[in-house]
Amino acid sequence: MSHRSADFLQRLLRPLALLIASTLATSACAGDQAGPAPGEPVQAIPAQPPAATPPAVAAVIPDAAIERLRGEAARAAGVPLDSVRVLESEAVTWPDSGLGCSGPDESTLQVLTPGYRVVLEAGGRRLEYRGDSRGHFSLCPEGRGGPPAEWGGAAVDR
Repeated sequence: MSHRSADFLQRLLRPLALLIASTLATSACAGDQAGPAPGEPVQAIPAQPPAATPPAVAAVIPDAAIERLRGEAARAAGVPLDSVRVLESEAVTWPDSGLGCSGPDESTLQVLTPGYRVVLEAGGRRLEYRGDSRGHFSLCPEGRGGPPAEWGGAAVDR
């Protein structure tokens, strides 16, 4: 090997050698925290994540929201507003950001979502509305929705 090649190789390898030495020194200073023993499994993520507590929602759905839903149900069924009955009204926790009512082509976050469930009867049809904690409701098509992750307790009589 020529003198020139040896000099180039030495300049190239010097930073690498310094990096290796620095890494070894840092590892030695870490003591027992250096890592698991050889052959011991490494677990970067906890086996069970801490339980997330979703923010609380009001136990009672505001009357204005119920009346708005009754109006939507009356229009959808083509019946007078006074014939729309509230069958169920409750606070629940949904299993995802789609309020448990997403279609097969929709993607949702798999996160507990506090909200509401309101079931109305209009023109002989049963209509289920699902809402989030901010009071945004949408009609869940029949046969598409899954159950809440947690039921909120006693139903509200209307």
